[in-house]
Amino acid sequence: MSLHSDFMTGAYQNFQMFDNAEYNEMLAEHDVTVDDDRRNQLLSDMNDLLLREMAYSCTPGYYHFRYAWPWVMNYEGEGTTRYFTSIELLEIIWIDQDMKKEMGY
Repeated sequence: MSLHSDFMTGAYQNFQMFDNAEYNEMLAEHDVTVDDDRRNQLLSDMNDLLLREMAYSCTPGYYHFRYAWPWVMNYEGEGTTRYFTSIELLEIIWIDQDMKKEMGY
């Protein structure tokens, strides 16, 4: 859940068209506050407001399963390393050719 893209007025993922001036003010203050105690209080207050005011609540998504050959190294099941791209993932994984050969492939 993103406090900006999911609930800020006019945000691209604000699918329920949530529009609350009090929430927007708390979010703006949260973004510039450096005091951890105040930020935590703002987060708590924003969550309370969202629970009271939201028109609906999203259910959890479905399960994702990812598999890789045992010789694919440095891969932990990531589907992406950024929002829309996985190019960095291709730069960090590698194939253990010796293990692959030992396993008959």
